[in-house]
Amino acid sequence: MKIRNSWKEIGEKSNYKKAAAYKIHLVNKKGEKVHIKRFVGTDTDGVLCIGSTNNMDVRLKKFIYSRKTGKKGHSEAQLLNLIESFNNFKQRYKNYKLQYCFWEKPSKKKAKKEEERLIKKYVKKFGEVPPLNSLIPNKQGDWNKY
Repeated sequence: MKIRNSWKEIGEKSNYKKAAAYKIHLVNKKGEKVHIKRFVGTDTDGVLCIGSTNNMDVRLKKFIYSRKTGKKGHSEAQLLNLIESFNNFKQRYKNYKLQYCFWEKPSKKKAKKEEERLIKKYVKKFGEVPPLNSLIPNKQGDWNKY
């Protein structure tokens, strides 16, 4: 499993057109991770969502489009568009940025498994999914290995 764990700005291409699992997080204008209070503790990495894809570059384009327009393409970005539009998010996190990192995977199935592992690990640590995710994948699965 190869990780591309250098965080990149959300508008920066991944140059990876294959299956991957990814995280998107929030940073302040200095590039420091924004701490997000969660049900159990504080996420010091500022993770907003965890996902998987068949093509990382296409997924990033869909995220940017949905965040900007609020239209279909990336459900977590649509939710972020709503949050940014209808509450004090922009005032609270002045000049914030979004960054992403991803794990290269040989297939969509393996990318989905990695997404599930990352989300379950997050839920075990913080008691809930990342703010823009809506579901815990495979709730009945083996939680002890995460």
